[in-house]
Amino acid sequence: MEMPQHGPGHVHVIGEVGGIDRLEPLDAYQGQVVDLVRASLAAGVDALDVSRAVADANDSLTRRLLGLAEAHLGPPPCRYVWLALGSHGRREQVLSSDQDSAIAYETVRPHEEPAAHDYFTALAELVVAALARAGLPLCDGGYMATNWCRPLDEFGRLFRGWIDQPQPDALLKAEVFLDVRACHGDLMPDALDRILLAGGARGPFRVQMARAAVTFRPPHGWFGRLRTRDSKLDVKRGGTAAIVLLARLYALIARSTEHSTVLRLQAAS
Repeated sequence: MEMPQHGPGHVHVIGEVGGIDRLEPLDAYQGQVVDLVRASLAAGVDALDVSRAVADANDSLTRRLLGLAEAHLGPPPCRYVWLALGSHGRREQVLSSDQDSAIAYETVRPHEEPAAHDYFTALAELVVAALARAGLPLCDGGYMATNWCRPLDEFGRLFRGWIDQPQPDALLKAEVFLDVRACHGDLMPDALDRILLAGGARGPFRVQMARAAVTFRPPHGWFGRLRTRDSKLDVKRGGTAAIVLLARLYALIARSTEHSTVLRLQAAS
C-alpha cells in the first residue's frame, strides 16, 4: 500500500521534536502541530492523512521524551514497550485528542518486580507530564501509562478475560485497549494481537462487541434532522464511535491485525 506523503510541514515538526533536549521547547509544540494541520488542509491533503501526520508527530515526540526520561532515570531494568492506545493507537488523532497510553514490561523474577514497577512508573510520570505540557490533554478516564504500567503477561490475562467472559460494560471500558500499538521499546506486544484474533473467532465475544458498538446511535430527530444540545453535536459519540467499533469487530472476524479504521474496513470487505 502506498504511504501518504505528508509534506515538508510534517518533516519539519518531526525534525524539531528530534532536537528537544529540555522541557521549554514543548510549549511551542502544539502551535507547530496546529500550523501543520492548517497548512495541510489548505493544501487539500486528505483529512485522514492529516490525522496520521498528527499521530506520527506525537509518536516522535513520545519517543524523544522516553529517551530523555531514560537518560535521567538510568537504563531500564528490563525490556519494555510504550503502547499507544485509542485514537493514537489507530493513528487517527485530531487536535483535541487526549493521551491514551500504557507501559508493558517483560516479566521479571518476583524479587525484581517492585524495582521494575517503580522504574516504569517513574518513567511514565515524567513522559505523561511532558506530553501534557506539550498540549496533549490528560485522559479523563485515566487511560495513561501512569495508571496502566504492568508486565506484558498481566495485560495478556486482562485481554483473555475480556474474551473469555465478554460483558458489554467491561468491553466499553476496554475499547481504548483494543487499538493497542507499539510506539517505542524493544518488547513486542504481538501476543496481545494474537489474543484479540482468537476472540474474533468466538461467537460470544463478537456478539458483545456488536452490542457495545450499537450503544452509540446517531442523534436523529424529526424528519431525519440531527438533534443538537446547546447548538452542539458530539460527532464522536453520535457518529464515528460506532463506525470505529464495528470496523474493529469485522476486521477481527476477517483475522486482520490492522489498526486504523479505514484499513480495517478494507480488510473486512
